[in-house]
Amino acid sequence: MILLFVLIAIGLVACVGPKSSGQREHAVVIRKGPGKLLLSITKQEWRGVYGEHGYEGYRTVGYWAALEGPGPTFANPHFQDNPSGFRCTGTITLDLERMSVTVDMRRIVSGLGEPERTKPHPANGTYSIEEIRDAKLEEAWF
Repeated sequence: MILLFVLIAIGLVACVGPKSSGQREHAVVIRKGPGKLLLSITKQEWRGVYGEHGYEGYRTVGYWAALEGPGPTFANPHFQDNPSGFRCTGTITLDLERMSVTVDMRRIVSGLGEPERTKPHPANGTYSIEEIRDAKLEEAWF
């Protein structure tokens, strides 16, 4: 009986939760100086129904990238991952005319001395650019 109640409760929570993980996904482009941009990405990621601390559901995750050069495609930018122990490779392409950014990164999952193995990064995708603005004092370069 308790199991049935728990399953119904989970179903009800799922019905009132976000319909699409893309509802809260966006990017902000921050101008640091000539040829230097910071990219802030906010993304909703599904963590599963049940985890270490009970119901998980969606969580908001933030990623940062330091983009240097003329663009619009930036190869192997410095990418602040979550958790920060990952190294990343790939490209980030800005389309300022359409106010979008496309992230095509891969996490390097191989250890030191091993042949390089990668897997697609969870931040991959196309995001709408919510804002383009100048940097605030607390937004330091990497």
